[in-house]
Amino acid sequence: MPTIRIDRISYRTNPVFESLYLGMPWTEVDYLAPAADPPGITSKMIIDATTPVAPDDRGHFDTPVRDLPETAEWADRLRALLAAR
Repeated sequence: MPTIRIDRISYRTNPVFESLYLGMPWTEVDYLAPAADPPGITSKMIIDATTPVAPDDRGHFDTPVRDLPETAEWADRLRALLAAR
């Protein structure tokens, strides 16, 4: 079985611009690597998680996700509903 090495993991990607899907999922033959293990894998996905070179004006995807101000109130409501079960 082939080994996959992951050097970096990033959550700051823009899937619209930084994902590449290769292959045809409806085929039974992998034209990209016919001898690949395990047999039956017919597509590959590449995710570019590198820092874009300026000027990258496709959006502000480096902004970390933050909780909304009302998140604590909703969490309390959900806990109360779950406790009432």
